[in-house]
Amino acid sequence: VATSLRPRPAAEKGVICREVVRKVLPPVGAGLVRPVVHAALPLEEATQAHRMVEQSSNVGKVVLTM
Repeated sequence: VATSLRPRPAAEKGVICREVVRKVLPPVGAGLVRPVVHAALPLEEATQAHRMVEQSSNVGKVVLTM
C-alpha cells in the first residue's frame, strides 16, 4: 500500500509520517518485514535490470549492487 504525499496538506503529511514511524518502522526494525528480492545485479547490468522492471518479469525488487 502506498500514498502520494506531494499533493497533501502539510498537516496531513505529518500525520501520515508519524503513523509510519509508529506502526511500520518497529516491525521493519525488528526484522519482521523484509522485502522480496527478485534479483541482485551488478551496476554494470543496470540495462538488464531496467528491462526486467519494464517487462514486469520480476516478482519482488530488482536491486543494483556495487
